[in-house]
Amino acid sequence: MKTYFFLFAICFSNYSFAQDIFISQLKNQNDTMCLNGIPYTGAAFIIKNGIKTVETNYKNGFINGVHILRNEKGNITSSAEFINNKYNGKVVYYYDNEQKKSEEIYVNDYRNGMAVYWYENGQKESEGNYFDCSNDGKWIYWDKDGKKIKEQIYDKGKLLKETKF
Repeated sequence: MKTYFFLFAICFSNYSFAQDIFISQLKNQNDTMCLNGIPYTGAAFIIKNGIKTVETNYKNGFINGVHILRNEKGNITSSAEFINNKYNGKVVYYYDNEQKKSEEIYVNDYRNGMAVYWYENGQKESEGNYFDCSNDGKWIYWDKDGKKIKEQIYDKGKLLKETKF
């Protein structure tokens, strides 16, 4: 039995098991989050008053994957997809009542693609596309009761046409 344990210990002595850690255990070294001087890969979080207020994942010291923020009640206030510390993918913000506030698509830290915004009552406020953080294409706007109030046409941030209803 001792021989098997000894062999197991030798074979797996260099293998590290992934574990969740507190973000406070990480140290920022040249914009890279490190644990004991090594760029960290794994999940990390912050707990306040028993609630995980921040959950994130790192790969080689950079935020990669979904980053979640919660308020003091434990409700999600935002979730964002990251690749190498940059917004890449869906970024969603929520009202305190857990209703979506906005949903945007990012590419390399820039809003690029479809975006939707809502009023706190759940009615859609506006939707349209972004190109390099500028309004692009058709944008539609509604009032708090869901009535369409205007449409706008943009070309890379330049307003070409507006129709009010």
